[in-house]
Amino acid sequence: MAALTTRSFARSGLVSKPARRALLVALAVGIAYGLQSDLVPGGLAGAIVYGLLLAGVLIVTSHGPGALPYRQAALLLAISFGAMSLTLALAAGPRELWPYTFAFYLIMLLVPRGRAALSLGASLAYLVISLSWAEARGLGPGDTAYMLTLPTLASLASWVWFWANGYFGRREMIARTEIEVSRLRTAAEEEAEGEYRAEMERIARMAVPSLALIASGAPLDDDSRREIRVAEGQVRDHIRAPGLCHPALVRSVAEARRRGVRVLLLGGTDRDTGLAEAVAARLCGLVDGVRTGSITIRKAPPGRAEAYSALIETPAGVHRVTLDAAGLEHGADEPAGPRDALGPAGG
Repeated sequence: MAALTTRSFARSGLVSKPARRALLVALAVGIAYGLQSDLVPGGLAGAIVYGLLLAGVLIVTSHGPGALPYRQAALLLAISFGAMSLTLALAAGPRELWPYTFAFYLIMLLVPRGRAALSLGASLAYLVISLSWAEARGLGPGDTAYMLTLPTLASLASWVWFWANGYFGRREMIARTEIEVSRLRTAAEEEAEGEYRAEMERIARMAVPSLALIASGAPLDDDSRREIRVAEGQVRDHIRAPGLCHPALVRSVAEARRRGVRVLLLGGTDRDTGLAEAVAARLCGLVDGVRTGSITIRKAPPGRAEAYSALIETPAGVHRVTLDAAGLEHGADEPAGPRDALGPAGG
């Protein structure tokens, strides 16, 4: 969408082979008409006029999409005014000025090439030159009007095109933007729906066996109740701390819960970050080392010196272990006072 701008719409029409061919054909037809009507100055001076006009056509249709570079635009103005001046010097009257008018068309084509300010300034200069030449030749109002009619119409057409193309270009840009936004919104909704369904499937795989056992109405012995508690804890961990649910740690936590240890996982809400292997191995070692009591594993918020902490409560006492992001102990095992305890751990 980066290239989708009103300027990209307004500057693309003349930089094509058909546009160049059309202008070359128009120039050739004008020369043929002038020759047939004896309106084209001959000799070397006339050939220079035609060569300048040909060069102007090639310049205004060159250099790919986008605004015509200032250097080329300035060169086009110099060529156009050179052809105008030479035509005025050779022409005997207003009806011999078609090369002069064609040179003005080239100036007006700077508008769709993205150089509207240069074109406007050159148009005003053209008007001053035309009126001065008409006064110097003693032309009447009719001949002066005849001389300026086609250039005036060309100027009006160019500026109408400029404003209309800008207007429709903006509308096209808005329409395309809305289409793109709608597409992105639909893709985001589909992705969210897919993630939701995948999440529900993962939770179902953990919970359905226990739910099916309860729904069957069969008597629940101690082993069955223990497995239900393990499944319930896995679902809770998966929802509350998905970033801590490394497969190895999940297995260690499940075994700890089977032997009666209360385990609580906190933080780690971003599943994409996950646990590094070294961190998972260190946490598994801490969980496996707790034979009775409880352990609370927490992923610290960003900005903390430690990345993970484990609060272990056993009959022997309460102590806290902190790890950095690489799984190395941030500090030695330290006794935890009452304020460090996070409350009773979950099942």
